[in-house]
Amino acid sequence: MINEKDLLFLENPDVIFRVALALLTYHKQKLLQCDSFEGIMNYLKTQLPLIDKPILDKIMKQVYTTDIRKQLEEYKVEYQVLQEERCSVQPHVEALHKLEGQNRILTD
Repeated sequence: MINEKDLLFLENPDVIFRVALALLTYHKQKLLQCDSFEGIMNYLKTQLPLIDKPILDKIMKQVYTTDIRKQLEEYKVEYQVLQEERCSVQPHVEALHKLEGQNRILTD
């Protein structure tokens, strides 16, 4: 019998996201009732560990039936595009700062 601790080794690393998604889905209503970040963190620290076996089994069933590979791949591509855009803009920003400095010198 495979237990929850072996799940990470059996599945690929996206199981971490599936577990987090299942836990957040289960606690969604209570989390939405929190009125601050500290309240959310307190709820996660105190209530999340109190899950009983039947609820844990339900959450693990959701983990096994949820497939988020496509969404994770889309997010990965989007992140890579943003990183490339950031890197391609950086030389232009540096050139702009250099020209602004030269402009100040000439103005003075």
